[in-house]
Parts: sequence; C-alpha cells; structure tokens
Amino acid sequence: MGVIIAWLSPGTVAHDFCRSLANVIAAEPDRIAGQIPLPSGPNLSASRNKVVRMFLNHTDAEWLWMLDSDMVFPPDTLARLLDVADPEESPIVGGLCFGQRTTEGRVEYFTTMFSRVDGDIYRLETWPEDTLLTVAATGTACLLVHRSVFEALKELYPEPLPWFAEEVNEQGGLHSEDVTFCFRAAKAGFPVKVHTGVKIGHVKPRVIDDQTYLEWWRAANGE
Repeated sequence: MGVIIAWLSPGTVAHDFCRSLANVIAAEPDRIAGQIPLPSGPNLSASRNKVVRMFLNHTDAEWLWMLDSDMVFPPDTLARLLDVADPEESPIVGGLCFGQRTTEGRVEYFTTMFSRVDGDIYRLETWPEDTLLTVAATGTACLLVHRSVFEALKELYPEPLPWFAEEVNEQGGLHSEDVTFCFRAAKAGFPVKVHTGVKIGHVKPRVIDDQTYLEWWRAANGE
C-alpha cells in the first residue's frame, strides 16, 4: 500500500507544515513510497494536474496524498486516512479542513465540505463527529486518492485538464478545480468522503482548526 505525498507551494512552506510532514514520515516509513514537492503559481489546475501525471507516469504507488503547504496535522494523520480508505468503497478520503475569508471587514471561517442539491452547491456548516462522511465535494488541502480514480478520469476527460479544472456551474459562476475533481470522480462512480475525526489546521495569522471554526460559528449563530 505505497503512498506518494505531494504538495504545492509558492516557493516557501510554513514551518509548522514542515514539522507536521516530518512527523508523519517518521511515523509511517514503510507506507510512504516517495514525495512530489512542486512549486506552483496561481494556476492551481495546471499544477495539480502535473502532480497527477508525475504520480501516474513515474511511480507505481497505490495512493496519492495531496497536501497544501500551509496545513498542520498530527503524526497519525496518514495512518488514520489509510485505515478508512478502500479502493472501491472509499477511494477518495479527505481530512476535516477549514478556510478563512473577510467579508465587509469581518473575518469569517468556513469548512471545505460541500453538499449538492438540485445542482446548487452548499458548504456544510455542521458535521457528525469522528465519522466517515460522504460529501459532494471537498478540497485538496488534505486529500488521499486511489490510483484507480485518476486512471479512470484520464479516460473520460481530455487533456490538458483531465482531473482538475475550473468549470462553469449552473448559475454561470465557476467551480474551483478541486470541486470539479470531486464532481468528475462522483460522476464516474467514485464516492468522495471526509473523515471528520482527522482534524487539520490551516496556518493563517492564527491556525484555523475545528475549535476556531466552532467558536466563530456558535457566536455567529447566537449560541
């Protein structure tokens, strides 16, 4: 069950990411078959597709674990994802991740888990604890994907963007490249899941994790 770890960066990575990655590598020396660190500019679709090509063409590993270089995570993160991953039942498994935006001068936090209803996509605001949750889409900040998913999509979607691509949605806006990947995978019969017990931090001026989000959400909703 070889795993390739891949991450994109603008040329530098967060110190806490380096420490997290080193701890995972030390904890799982027999499972990790290699690494693909790739500098990336603003065109994330091109960079993520390049990572997948390198994974398929230059390794025979079974799993690709994609990370963003501003994430922090405990040493058992990869082990816990692999414990629930399965080539047929759970070929795409993400960790519980969060993002940040500023709206009218106010900092807001959000999950990277989505549901889809009648073509519309919605961010999940709450979730069951420590559960393998099926979602419509999630991000690639911490995403474990089986090789068979990439091989299948390669046959269904043309180059140069067979896996990751921004696409126009039903409302005339854009789906981000990671959401498009999840939609394509689900359409091809591969479920997308998030392990809500695998909690990932996002390095901003403060580390955004589940506690950061829940404190903000409760305050925003008057709880």
